[in-house]
Amino acid sequence: MTDESDALGIDLGLHVEKNNPILGHYQRLGFATEADRGVYWYMRRAPQPARMPSLEDFTGLVGTDFALQLPGAAPVALRLEKATVTQGLLASRCSLRFKGPDISRPTHDTYLLSHERLGRFALFLGPVVDAEPGQTSYQALITRMNTSIKEEETP
Repeated sequence: MTDESDALGIDLGLHVEKNNPILGHYQRLGFATEADRGVYWYMRRAPQPARMPSLEDFTGLVGTDFALQLPGAAPVALRLEKATVTQGLLASRCSLRFKGPDISRPTHDTYLLSHERLGRFALFLGPVVDAEPGQTSYQALITRMNTSIKEEETP
């Protein structure tokens, strides 16, 4: 759960009895006591920033498998078929094309993916309807603004 919290940027909260020996484990995971609720402590853990891979990280991984994690299910293997990076004046763009089994989710959504070289990260991904029977293509488009260019003020 902490990996998912970090990748999605979502806080975790829990109640634990004050005399429960698991309390130290929660503290080591980054949970801090926020409230005394009688018999329980309410503890919260803020997400730790997950490192989103750079756009160029993907180009060297074409032909390798990524694990797509679906809630309550075993990971699904998606193969990266194509990674195209374009550099513009104001932004860099990356188009990623994956192939894999139909995950029975017809909409674009944010999914947790992992790769042995990149670790875990969240990616906004959606199905595309051009794959052969039994397979589905999925596409992600990533845009990174070029922060080194400053806009000129107009009088």
